[in-house]
Amino acid sequence: MTKKKVEKILERTKRILGKDLEEAKKRMAEFRKRTTALAKRAKEEVGKAAKISRLRLEIVPLTQKRDRKLKELGKKAYPLVESGKISQKDLKSLSEEIGNLEAKIRGKEKEIKQLRKKVLKK
Repeated sequence: MTKKKVEKILERTKRILGKDLEEAKKRMAEFRKRTTALAKRAKEEVGKAAKISRLRLEIVPLTQKRDRKLKELGKKAYPLVESGKISQKDLKSLSEEIGNLEAKIRGKEKEIKQLRKKVLKK
């Protein structure tokens, strides 16, 4: 083989390798972009799941407190009903506390639904 032919082959090989290198760089950049986006989305999903868990944990004591108040309401109301002496005045504040607890529980459950909708939309 002549020197000219070898140089020609080397030049063509350099061009091909240069194109291959550029293609590999493009693919790596795309891979990096996709991986970064995936990691970002995973971080968001974990954050939302943590918020949902926190809200669920906040609901538990509220529900327990509401149940205790309902039990207390029942214990106070039952003898009054039995004796015919029931009065709204005696039960109003307890009823308001129960209503406030139920409103807080509904609010937390609404937050959970909104967070879940955000998760499902992506």
